[in-house]
Amino acid sequence: MEGSFVWFHEEKEILKTILPMKMGKRWRTYADKHLRRLKGDWKVEIKGAAGTLLKKVKFKVE
Repeated sequence: MEGSFVWFHEEKEILKTILPMKMGKRWRTYADKHLRRLKGDWKVEIKGAAGTLLKKVKFKVE
């Protein structure tokens, strides 16, 4: 099973990271992105295997 982290800067997709997700009682995965001092509005969407949106996080770099 796979999931993805999709990073947006000012509503433009910057990076999509595909990560494995293992089945079981306890599992975790993570992704990171160096923001390269890009100021403005950011958004990260975490999606399941079928592309279903699981979580969306918005933040601003000043």
